[in-house]
Amino acid sequence: MSARKTFSTVDDAYLAQMIAEGGDRVVYVAPGLGPLTASALAKAMARQSIAVTIILDADVDTCRIGYGDPGGLSALHAEATRQRFPLRRHAGLRIGLLAVDENLVVWSPTARCLEADRVGDQSNALTLSGPLVDEIVAYLAPMLLGSG
Repeated sequence: MSARKTFSTVDDAYLAQMIAEGGDRVVYVAPGLGPLTASALAKAMARQSIAVTIILDADVDTCRIGYGDPGGLSALHAEATRQRFPLRRHAGLRIGLLAVDENLVVWSPTARCLEADRVGDQSNALTLSGPLVDEIVAYLAPMLLGSG
């Protein structure tokens, strides 16, 4: 992915591309996910060389409100079951966080029952990169491992 801006617009395609570029680590925490993100996470789970953590709200209301795609969630769940990969759950989650290697994006997911996806300069995310990301992920690790 090209150079990242501090404030950016995050959507399903952006997240999927970022996940696909992962070489060492993918940490995905969000209320739900779109079909492209689900596919990218399934591929990341299958790679033995990458550490993957996935935490979702995964409640029926999450999809009803529009924080995720039911088909994407079902496909990811099926692939996780096939691979015996643990999907973690945190009820009521309404913020998104994706750490891929030394890149981190924290975003406000769009509730599609209320508004359309963000486009252009309608920023909904803060992006960080570099060694600071390792410190943030290390700080969050006990909480990430305790979810579910």
